[in-house]
Amino acid sequence: MASIHDIRQTWELVAVPGYLVEVRILRRGARPAVGRFTHLDRFVQAVTTANARPDVSGIYVTLNPVAPDAPWVGPFNQVRIGGKAARDTDVAYRRWLLVDCDPVRPAKTNATVAERRAAFTKAGDIGKALRALGWPDPVQAVSGNGAHLLYRLADWPNDKLTTERVQWMLKTLAHRFTDGTVDVDVSVFNASRISKVYGTVPKKGAPSAERPWWPAQIVHRPDPLVPLDHEGWRVLSRWAVDPVHKVWVPSRTPPRASASWTHHVESVCNQLAAWGLDILAEPMVMPDGRTKILVTCPWEAEHSGSSGKTESAVFWSPDGTLGYKCQHMHCAERRWRDVRRVMAPTTATTRSSRSH
Repeated sequence: MASIHDIRQTWELVAVPGYLVEVRILRRGARPAVGRFTHLDRFVQAVTTANARPDVSGIYVTLNPVAPDAPWVGPFNQVRIGGKAARDTDVAYRRWLLVDCDPVRPAKTNATVAERRAAFTKAGDIGKALRALGWPDPVQAVSGNGAHLLYRLADWPNDKLTTERVQWMLKTLAHRFTDGTVDVDVSVFNASRISKVYGTVPKKGAPSAERPWWPAQIVHRPDPLVPLDHEGWRVLSRWAVDPVHKVWVPSRTPPRASASWTHHVESVCNQLAAWGLDILAEPMVMPDGRTKILVTCPWEAEHSGSSGKTESAVFWSPDGTLGYKCQHMHCAERRWRDVRRVMAPTTATTRSSRSH
């Protein structure tokens, strides 16, 4: 059953006058529904209606404000099947940093009481440690199966440097606090990141007496809610495990594209598109010479397609080899051979038989 109070509080946290709030409703075996909202009551109505549907597995909202002129087809303040989700470039600025503590458990299952308790304890440890570094108190919430800490940012710009800093902060926290029981999710760094609508009930895994569906809830909201300034990422340098990262160094300028590079990368993109994988951004040359191609995740749409530019990527190397990496923990061990096996099973089987 939906909690109208928490749904309204979610709106109060993410809504900014003059900007848009995007809702994404994931449905089992069907395309997600997407809507952009400017009105609280219409937001509450759409969310509560979706929460009551048995085919809905999760209801999400953009944490950061979507620009009012971001590309959109259709009316506002209602959801539509297959609406185009906001991308990172559609976000006006960064308003929230999400620290997501997820208990380790079998894939596509709900958490047990003990697993949730471990996530809550871990989030408490992180909050205390960051408070000792001078960070303000966060909004504390339950994601359903795990725990969230939401740090209000002092309206950081939505640019490459901020994205790199947020990613670095999450990786630093993960290295310090992730263990065999609870993971700190490093994949939630992108600007168009979505998070659970608090007051709804995520229903990803089949419910059981030991692993039931748990509601997403707001536990504590500081008053006043003090924003985190840019010193926040700098003080984490004392936790850095790599001395190189104790001083922030922006990424090097990638090499200029050549005609040969364009030919090979276009061929890879055409193959991915033929398999039905959406290319979500322009291919990007990395400092190590590889080219990163952001794509929808072949296994879980919410890892990618519903969050714009994402953590799911194919990598092309100048020697012609291909790689794959999805930073979401459920796909951490999957590689290019797994993508080929899923998207082109006949080709993969033939190549496998030849290699033997």
